[in-house]
Amino acid sequence: MNVKSIIAALFIMVAGVQTVWAQKVTLYMSNNQTIECDIERLDSIVFSEKPAAEIVVTVDANGNADSGHWFEKIDEANFYIDDIKYTAQYGDLIVTGYNMDFFKGAATIMSKLIYRGRIMNVVEISGEAFKNCKVLTSVNIPNSITRIGSSAFSGCSSLTSITIGKGLTSIDSWAFNNCTSLEKVIIPNITAWCSISFSTMISHSYNGYEVVESLSDSSNPLFYSHHLYCDENTEITKLVIPDGVTNISSGAFINCNSLTSISIPNSVTSIGKYAFYGTSWFDNQPDGLVYAGKVVYIYKGEIPEGTDIVIKEGTLGITSQAFYRCSGLISVSIPNSVTSIGYEVFDGCSNLSSVAIGNGVKNIGEHAFFGCTGLTNVYCLATTPPNGYHYDGYYYRHAFDRSHIAEHTTLHVPANSVDAYKATEPWSSFKSIVAIE
Repeated sequence: MNVKSIIAALFIMVAGVQTVWAQKVTLYMSNNQTIECDIERLDSIVFSEKPAAEIVVTVDANGNADSGHWFEKIDEANFYIDDIKYTAQYGDLIVTGYNMDFFKGAATIMSKLIYRGRIMNVVEISGEAFKNCKVLTSVNIPNSITRIGSSAFSGCSSLTSITIGKGLTSIDSWAFNNCTSLEKVIIPNITAWCSISFSTMISHSYNGYEVVESLSDSSNPLFYSHHLYCDENTEITKLVIPDGVTNISSGAFINCNSLTSISIPNSVTSIGKYAFYGTSWFDNQPDGLVYAGKVVYIYKGEIPEGTDIVIKEGTLGITSQAFYRCSGLISVSIPNSVTSIGYEVFDGCSNLSSVAIGNGVKNIGEHAFFGCTGLTNVYCLATTPPNGYHYDGYYYRHAFDRSHIAEHTTLHVPANSVDAYKATEPWSSFKSIVAIE
């Protein structure tokens, strides 16, 4: 996509919208040109090749950090490097906060820690990690970071500059909300639709069809976190999500009642529960299992008692709360093609007794199987235990109710993976772990 078409797409998205606050942000384009946009209308971004600084810190057995860095241990899983708080999780590190007594100014997040000979990469900035940090002025985020959590920098009113590494694949909602001093954003080599992440949300109406058509011209966006608040003046009838989008957030098109046609590419693996509620497309779906593209969107209507569900092969993901409190469900089979299972997917399915999980699943959301008081057998074909243990910045949350599975549920896994499951939470909590014959 050339610069003229990028500028045209930007103008289509922001034209004709009145703003009450005209804060500007500079976008650094891949050909070294720049564009200034309202921060409240920052909808499409193409960024330069300028890299984020990569910082590697080594800490010896005595707790001494090299190269002038400062290390302070909080407990076995948490510590500060240069007043930025890091938390160990699954062999990696995530940024979870900052030292409120001493931190101020620029935050240069390290990419890697070498601690007593052990190497750990910094892979995520958790939700609300720097929320309302009024003394934060700039942020350098290294290539190792793949995700910025919800409201991670919300309310950082002194933040003027952000440089983000090329490893980034996800920016959650409200990540930079109310960063009223933000002047410069540099993200190398990605394109994204992210008005929620940078918006103060006075969010307006416009012709949705034109916006959708301009999105179709975008080049490989990595996430889709825009909430389009529809009203009687919005005339969106056709939705074309561009290829490369991986996530559609909850409520993205809620109450767009004139929306009758939806085209979702195979790249989408996750859809928020309320993304299409109130649309004509959803209302016209027959009761039963509703798919949106390659994703199980939700089970519509009541599930009859004694129902066994087999999700079709080729499905890539299951939406959060898709089967929430479906007490009629007694068994479910999830194919090998599924890579992710959303949070609270089967929460409250009190008669669910047997679950078969395919070998492609890598992540199971928090509380996915809570309230499954009848669960007696879980079959997981993945040779590497899927992630089912999540840290939200405050607590660790499990995919399974550990108190139930410790007393009532047998886990069946590949024979050569039994030891790996026994050593990994929450799988290690099962009453027994046996090899699949």
